[in-house]
Amino acid sequence: MKKRVTIADVAAACGTSSMTVSRALRQKSRINPETRARILKTAQKLGYFRQTRQGRPGAGQEPQKIQLLVGFRRKSVPIFSFRLLIALEQRLAERGYVCLTRFANGDYCAFTRMLDSMRNTESAATVAIGDFQEKQLLALQCALPGLLLLDNPGIPDDDAAYSSLTFDNIEAAHLQVEHLLSRGRKRILLLNGPGEHSFARELETGYRQTLAAHKIPVDPALIAHCDFSPGDAAEVLKKVLASGVVFDAIATTDELAVAAVRVLRQKGLEIPGDVAICGCDNIPLSEQLFPTLTTVALDYDHLAELAVNHLCGDTSGLPVRRKLPPTLLVRLSS
Repeated sequence: MKKRVTIADVAAACGTSSMTVSRALRQKSRINPETRARILKTAQKLGYFRQTRQGRPGAGQEPQKIQLLVGFRRKSVPIFSFRLLIALEQRLAERGYVCLTRFANGDYCAFTRMLDSMRNTESAATVAIGDFQEKQLLALQCALPGLLLLDNPGIPDDDAAYSSLTFDNIEAAHLQVEHLLSRGRKRILLLNGPGEHSFARELETGYRQTLAAHKIPVDPALIAHCDFSPGDAAEVLKKVLASGVVFDAIATTDELAVAAVRVLRQKGLEIPGDVAICGCDNIPLSEQLFPTLTTVALDYDHLAELAVNHLCGDTSGLPVRRKLPPTLLVRLSS
């Protein structure tokens, strides 16, 4: 059998002591950053993994925990929530934190058990990502002082001291509609999520405001709601087409745009000739569609970085409310 790589092997390869290697592998230990990087690179190359706890933990060396809660109200977690979760976990790990991740799908009994568990878990902070039922979100805000909400503006409440970092989704919709109007499109279908969803509400607000600024009346038939899943979006779009509603553009999210492309092609419609499409989120798949998808980019990496800086910085206990600006990426679908 192949001999297991030891700390001594890593130390010999690096020309350092075993104690230095041990300190470098304990992410919280003080050590020259260049030395740590060299040791970690060597340990990875040799395939070293500690098999058992060695030595006694030093005072204050146990990593701090941060609780992460991802909320969703559909059959699966949205791609953009996973992207934000991964970006956040990576940055927290680099700072030496251990992440305890939970998921909330709206089930009442599961949520109450989870909330009790979160209250009783010793952690440095709690971060809630994504979409939650309104009463459950309010319960989180009140039960977990100092809660940080990501990609969710929260519910204003005098008893809840929480912070929120999110995107300016009203501006995102404004960018979508302005771009489609600039392409000569006048009948823009908003293929949106549930009306009670905070993101969907903000998209519709931006949609309505931008049309009003151009003195274009809002046609209720051009606002279609689905559950934010591609499957439901496809069925909703088929019903819109069957109803005879005329549109020459679609403003939606990237995930739903994938379904829209498929349905339009099945109906023999050209993109962007017959219908231009503008998504939102800039998920990796948006560049792989044909034609490539015009979209509004939301910088999840930057949002994650701001979140970590907030969690690790001195905020003096004051709530922080901030919205990040989106960016339009013009591609072939419009």
